[in-house]
Amino acid sequence: MAIFTAQVANYFGLGNTPTRYPDGSWILNQLCCKLGRYRIKITLNRLLSEVSSWKGKQVHTAQLEVCGVRTFSEGKRITQDVCALLSFISMSQVVAFEYSFNGVFKSYSVRGVVMHYRPVLDTADSDMVVTFLQQVWKNYQRLKYKRKLYAVLDMVTFFDAPSRPLELKLSQVFIVMENLKGTYAHVNSIPFAGVFFRKVSSPQSQT
Repeated sequence: MAIFTAQVANYFGLGNTPTRYPDGSWILNQLCCKLGRYRIKITLNRLLSEVSSWKGKQVHTAQLEVCGVRTFSEGKRITQDVCALLSFISMSQVVAFEYSFNGVFKSYSVRGVVMHYRPVLDTADSDMVVTFLQQVWKNYQRLKYKRKLYAVLDMVTFFDAPSRPLELKLSQVFIVMENLKGTYAHVNSIPFAGVFFRKVSSPQSQT
């Protein structure tokens, strides 16, 4: 089966599988895991110790391989989902900018920079990163469209982008909260009456 390959920017971390070289040296730069029916391998080409010198900049940091996809569009979707979760983990804008599958090659201009100011997880702990990805993957796939999770994660990582005024960051916090509240109400059929979402158990309040 053909392997879907993508080039990724702005993720710094450690792997759980080493790359070994003919001279006997090795580096722990491959992050491998299984997400649903997909096998993921992220080969890091930048050291975690370099992250401070790249903050506020965009830099190619990894190659991501997905085994188990059937079409280019499926591979691109899975890659973007993995990048969204890695963005949340590292609090950086992790983006894929090049894709290749079955002789099809596409590249894109993307926005996003390294931040890594206060990551949600320690990206040096590859076991923790893999555990998080595996535990949230099923629910993320189930809820990402209903709850608009891609937009939520994008805005959360946008908070710490450089040169953002404090007022803008604060407004984005409220936008994210309102988005999550609104999509929750929509998914659970909670009507909006007046200026509030109200439970159907209070029909007199819906006028």
